Amino acid sequence: MRRVVVFVCLLSITYLHAQVGGAVAEPQKDAATATLPSADLVFSEPKRDSPLQLPSPVMSGPPRCGPDGRAFLQIMGPPPRYSHKVIYSITPDGKVTHYPVEQIVGLTYFGIIAFDPGSSMPVMLLEAAAAGASSSGYYLALFNYDGEFRKYSKLDLGFRPSNIAQLSDDSFLIMGADTAATAEARSRFVVIDSSGSVLRDLATDAMMPPDQKLKSLLQSLSFAGMKPEDMPPSMRVSFALGLFRTAHWDQGLLMLMPGAETQIIELLRSGEIRLVRLRLPQDQIADSVITKKGRWFVRTCLRDTGNQWSLYEVDPETGEALRRINTSGVPATSIACPSDSGFYGLRWIEQKPYLIFGDLR
Repeated sequence: MRRVVVFVCLLSITYLHAQVGGAVAEPQKDAATATLPSADLVFSEPKRDSPLQLPSPVMSGPPRCGPDGRAFLQIMGPPPRYSHKVIYSITPDGKVTHYPVEQIVGLTYFGIIAFDPGSSMPVMLLEAAAAGASSSGYYLALFNYDGEFRKYSKLDLGFRPSNIAQLSDDSFLIMGADTAATAEARSRFVVIDSSGSVLRDLATDAMMPPDQKLKSLLQSLSFAGMKPEDMPPSMRVSFALGLFRTAHWDQGLLMLMPGAETQIIELLRSGEIRLVRLRLPQDQIADSVITKKGRWFVRTCLRDTGNQWSLYEVDPETGEALRRINTSGVPATSIACPSDSGFYGLRWIEQKPYLIFGDLR
């Protein structure tokens, strides 16, 4: 199976954690940032005798949260290419679980296209070949939270899928693009069930920005390799759909495409779609969202730096930045999931991860 891997070095794909002692420079503040209220997220020191057993310090995207509070990580390996993705989860008490696709009988030559912690089960979008087949196809794979494989279904969608999210116990959102290299590439958002059958198409006009806006959004990020503005339209749309960050909360599913002046798409359990434009300080690039008891927190990166990360609380109704969260030197990409008192996350010391717990004050 031949796969094209595009690495995004600022926001979207790969974070290399190699902190020594956890020391990280605090992000600089512009005038707009300085006028916002702030709160402090004060982290505990890690237990140096209890590193987490993960196979690599390179992560694809930030941690993502499951419904029971565990953090999911997409780990890249092995060195030196770091082109193979594996899925792990970590509970707040330090239990590490692996979700190996190799346990799926009947498929081979796996590639994980996308993953979602889900609202009731972890789900994966795979590219794989059926045993004995010479060509690959796309598959939905479902797991239990303890790492046990449940079932898989072949997808026959008529377009190239690039992202996935669970909507309910037996409905899943597949995002992708028509593969025809036409001037007007079309994004696709369809809902399927666990057998792979298409239940309905969702309107895409509100969910996907027009091509010129999409180019502007992607140009606010920094990329290694082919730049999105140089891609054919169909490839650019497919690539952008793969960047969507999803997060589950009590009213439905949130979808955020990283970039400047971007928006959060909210798919309500009622089936309605609501758009919330983020209103962050102008020097901040939105990356991903964390939800905590009806509140939204957005991870951001300082424009044109690629290594100064912040956390902002935003109003779920207006998208307005409410306050900046000072994270005591812990980058927002290491903050994982909510806890009773604040958030927990990871501190990387000599390329080994340790759990840390933060109180929001």
